[in-house]
Amino acid sequence: MQHLAFLLVPGFSAIAFFSALEPLRIANRLADQQLYRWTIHAPKGDHAVASSGMQLRCDGPLPDRSDVLVVCAGFDPLSQVSPALLGRLRRGWRSGCELGAIDTGAFVLAEAGVLGGEIITLHWEASAEFRRRYAHIPVSARLYERHARLFTCAGGTSAMDMMLDGIALRHGAALASAVSDQLIHERIRPAHAPQRASIADQLADCGPALQRLIAAMEQAVTR
Repeated sequence: MQHLAFLLVPGFSAIAFFSALEPLRIANRLADQQLYRWTIHAPKGDHAVASSGMQLRCDGPLPDRSDVLVVCAGFDPLSQVSPALLGRLRRGWRSGCELGAIDTGAFVLAEAGVLGGEIITLHWEASAEFRRRYAHIPVSARLYERHARLFTCAGGTSAMDMMLDGIALRHGAALASAVSDQLIHERIRPAHAPQRASIADQLADCGPALQRLIAAMEQAVTR
């Protein structure tokens, strides 16, 4: 059984959090055993408040030890992150804990000093600010990035694809596919899938010649 501790930073994205959590719940049900357990935590107090205003009751302070610690954030991710909390993340990393970030949770891991050696991703809307603030940390525009003890995703429904990918790695593709079917998620998107539709896709009615020109321009910009 794998224990995941979710740290919900005030203003976190509810859809991103539940997209990460629900695949774990369904995996337990389909496997008829507790493959995963989870606890929910906030930087302060006993409630976590999402960007929608929804409040979730938490399970107390972060545990001294968990298999995985996942930071889920949204708008203004560093506003209520204390030095003590950053120290807790650093200790978890040094002790061998797997760390994850959903949406703008990557800002929190960057502030803790545990990023820099491996490429990460986050929501496209926050990418430019992250690059400006942490120029030494490589950033991709992929849906999610997974390394030995670190994973990050763009937020939104990409958290679902990332968790389904994790289920496949730990418990097999058949279970991950069955969970995806339960979620009415017709396919598990790969990590390299783009976060946004290309400009050419958005201008599908503009004619093939202009579409080819726009596609060539996009490729040149991203090289």
